[in-house]
Amino acid sequence: MITISETDAVFQNSRTIGEAANELKVSASTLRVYDACGLVVLPRDVRGYRWVSDKEMDRIRVIRSFIRDHKLNVKSVRILSSHLPCWMVQNCNARRQESCEYLLGRDEPCWQYHRDTGGCLDNECVDCDIYENAIDMISRLPEILRGNRLSDPAA
Repeated sequence: MITISETDAVFQNSRTIGEAANELKVSASTLRVYDACGLVVLPRDVRGYRWVSDKEMDRIRVIRSFIRDHKLNVKSVRILSSHLPCWMVQNCNARRQESCEYLLGRDEPCWQYHRDTGGCLDNECVDCDIYENAIDMISRLPEILRGNRLSDPAA
């Protein structure tokens, strides 16, 4: 869990989960579900209250559009997120891929898995390139995976 204080820069450009819910026209419990299942990473203050940054607001809007426009549900977006080729972004070699606990049993986004198990490559999830680019990558997942297969010399 990421904890923020009132002096952190992220706190200055954030709103409470209730304020974010009102602005997005969703319930606060919807945002809590998105956080719990790893679609967003919402830092908490020292009292445990979740805060939503401008960047996360944009991310939530895209998630909402996936759900609304593509008739996906939260579980579908989570499944798509779990199939992002994180090893390509992190430039993991074959040995690391073979021993990566996440890749061996993935059923959740990698940032959710690593958040629950103590981090990845010494990065906080919100600073991770995979998390940062996940929404764009989800929309391009079929293209990315086709490109991955096409670039495979054995294909």
